[in-house]
Amino acid sequence: MLRRYHGAATIQPGWGDLPWRYRDPDPARWEVICHSDVAPYNIVYREGLPVGLIDFDVAGTGPKLWDIACAAYRLAPLASDAGCRGFGFGEPPDRIGRLTRFCDAYGLEDRAGLLEKAIVRIEGLRDDILERAAAGDPGVATHLEEDHVGSYNADLQWIRENEAALRAALL
Repeated sequence: MLRRYHGAATIQPGWGDLPWRYRDPDPARWEVICHSDVAPYNIVYREGLPVGLIDFDVAGTGPKLWDIACAAYRLAPLASDAGCRGFGFGEPPDRIGRLTRFCDAYGLEDRAGLLEKAIVRIEGLRDDILERAAAGDPGVATHLEEDHVGSYNADLQWIRENEAALRAALL
């Protein structure tokens, strides 16, 4: 489904001039309009199969790999055991196997930068909360109360602890 979305969301002239929430800083890397939050809660399912995406509030111009990494974070998921439970898994699944199958299903051949993009995404989610809180934004109060910052840090730690196995699986 994500590959089909990317086929339909290929950058067109003028799209980069729109006020996107996310924008890769290098226009040379703009391939598609990235959804940037492909996760179970933003996927429409029909008879148990994914058929569409909703909630494009953080969409913007960027490389396909950004979107793939964002999706892998939430769908493999590239998360701590507690993070997996927070994503709805009773027990942590075979995250490395799921990551490999996800990349295979997408048809992703060049997987070299996927982990780096996922790490940047998770750090960005964490840092956005901290920056908005420092600026007095009341919209992040729930995120702070629910310790999303701690959850993102735990997910980053899991990735770093499993980096060798993740990289080997992505080769």
